[in-house]
Amino acid sequence: MKVVWTEKAEQDYASRHPGKKNKRKAGTEVLYDGKTLLVSMAENAVYRAYKLRGWVMTVKTPEDERPATGAHITEDEKKERWRTLQELFASDQNYTLREMAAVMGYKSADVVSRLIHNHGETLVKKYGALPYKACFARWYSKYMESPRKEQPPKVDARVLKQNSRWKILIKDIKKKKQLEEIARDMGCRRVSSVRQFVCDHGVRLTKEIGPLPFSPVMPKYMQRFMQFMA
Repeated sequence: MKVVWTEKAEQDYASRHPGKKNKRKAGTEVLYDGKTLLVSMAENAVYRAYKLRGWVMTVKTPEDERPATGAHITEDEKKERWRTLQELFASDQNYTLREMAAVMGYKSADVVSRLIHNHGETLVKKYGALPYKACFARWYSKYMESPRKEQPPKVDARVLKQNSRWKILIKDIKKKKQLEEIARDMGCRRVSSVRQFVCDHGVRLTKEIGPLPFSPVMPKYMQRFMQFMA
């Protein structure tokens, strides 16, 4: 199997280097540093980068004409294909099985499916499981890693403190406390700090925690966040 340039590679090169001789003629063999580019998604970074950009494809040579997943497949070939599948399963591109097969140089997704079902148990033990992919779990879960538990997003300590102060403010207004008492309960040194806090964070806190209870004696800067205005 050899690697050749695609029409996309030829077109992209022409658009990037107008007027220059095109070194990436579609259908011609790919050379890198004067050497034939090897087919390997897992171990050849150059091939992997070119393949993901759609610049290269593989074509069979006479020596490749034998069953893709039959009895004659070698251990090295199994390892190479499994490593490639691990990279494709882990990719953020969300490849379909058919697209994975194309990346690996096959026309049919059945080739990939047979590889997983026929050799998956052995390959998992030798080279590790496939990364978890929810869309394939129905068919290949026994060959994949366990799904990762999503961690709840961390809340900034400052946000937690703001939330706590807003709840104190709600409670104190209900108890009809004076502003000086409210400021002390909220941990503010001055009444003006209460005003600054309400003006800076009132919009968010009203939406996330709830409006302030109505009180005609509280200052106007609070009234816009009170319940009767909600």
